[in-house]
Amino acid sequence: MSTNPKITARTNLANPKSGSAKPSRLRLSGPAGVGLSRARRRRGRLAAALISVLVATATLLSLAWIQWQFSGQLADTVLGQLVSLQVRSADLIAAAVLAVLAAVSVGVTMWLGVLEDASIYATLRAIGWPKAKIWLANLASAIYPLLWGYLLGTLVAAIFPLWWQAGADTFLLLAGIGLGITLLVGLALATFITNWQLSHQISSQLVRE
Repeated sequence: MSTNPKITARTNLANPKSGSAKPSRLRLSGPAGVGLSRARRRRGRLAAALISVLVATATLLSLAWIQWQFSGQLADTVLGQLVSLQVRSADLIAAAVLAVLAAVSVGVTMWLGVLEDASIYATLRAIGWPKAKIWLANLASAIYPLLWGYLLGTLVAAIFPLWWQAGADTFLLLAGIGLGITLLVGLALATFITNWQLSHQISSQLVRE
């Protein structure tokens, strides 16, 4: 019985260990499966990007909550000692810079992955993958560290409203806004990386010809 080479190629790219007896941890298929599998293969970079998003999220959410809920000044007694936290404009700017650096970290991780997997994505284009599928694969690679980092960072920042038992509604509102911004960043990174990737492949083909 003959097999379709295009189907075989897609299966091998989405699951590099499909020929082994050990089942793959990744159950997704298609563009999302390819994007996640390529991202997970570089655990060091993935962890660095995730941690940067976590730190930026926890810092920015905590400062924004204190600024919004307590007008930038938080004071309480902890273990018999007076603890006072004051949020200044410089602190908010520093937290915003952390968020930008976290986005850059995720973007650099994606860019390096695209360079290293150039032959794989070229094969996907050769077997008929349109730009939309390449974009979805890159979106999965971007959302994975962004979303996990954001969720873990939100859990860390939730210590403040839980400890002071105040401003839970404010925190949830800020967390929702932050989640929307995080998803928009993922969409922007996927779009930018995909456009650069496809234009780079076209330029390479023209040079070869």
